[in-house]
Amino acid sequence: MLRATLLVTSVIGLAACGNSGAGVDELDSDDDGFSNSVDACPNEPETVNGVFDTDGCPDTPQGFYDVVRLDVEAWWTVLLTGQPFPYRPISEFVAYTTPVDTPCGVVESNSASYCTTSEGIYYDSKFLQFFLDEVGDLAPAFIIAHEIGHHVSNIFGFEAPSVISVKELELQADCFGGAWVASAGARGVLQPAAQGETLDALILAGDPAATWFRPDLHGTSDDRLTAFIVGTLQGTPSCTSPDFFALFTPPSE
Repeated sequence: MLRATLLVTSVIGLAACGNSGAGVDELDSDDDGFSNSVDACPNEPETVNGVFDTDGCPDTPQGFYDVVRLDVEAWWTVLLTGQPFPYRPISEFVAYTTPVDTPCGVVESNSASYCTTSEGIYYDSKFLQFFLDEVGDLAPAFIIAHEIGHHVSNIFGFEAPSVISVKELELQADCFGGAWVASAGARGVLQPAAQGETLDALILAGDPAATWFRPDLHGTSDDRLTAFIVGTLQGTPSCTSPDFFALFTPPSE
């Protein structure tokens, strides 16, 4: 049974975003408030839904996923410019509807996955569509940010299980995803209406038997929510610190 309670709506104060509305004498062919000179889709009206309402284009699932991917990668590129480990783009971003073979093995249905060998991301389009429909735009956006977070962990040299555990690697990706969500809000990419579409809703809507939600691999719902909140409030440096991993270390007996 689908449950989508929204528990962290007050965690992120996302800034409202205004559009680049048409001037008095500027042509706006699709009458969406964006003049043709700044509208990426001048003949198709913007879908106003609180997420990525700044390009003047309607939302299609694949188009939306591509926009999210580009935004997350551009954000990481800026963050890591001049750092010891500069960002490099993922090699491929592949949608599938049946299990697909990758250099890291077969990726199952109802999942999204990052492959360290190919440095590519593979996602079941039905999996993202379900959360797009049932939870909202931010759910698949977070899944994409989480998978790109794995790419960043790979760039940084956090390998599982040789450096950190699989669960720690997954929680680090949740933390990186939370940092991107906060940044997207601060940059005006997300509107306040999107605050409720949170990781909590995503987890509660997910099937615990599915790999992407298995507590033994990804952490409990409380673990994942904690990692997400750390990222939103403290940013990406907190996601790599020993203090972060200590949050999920069971007390010694």
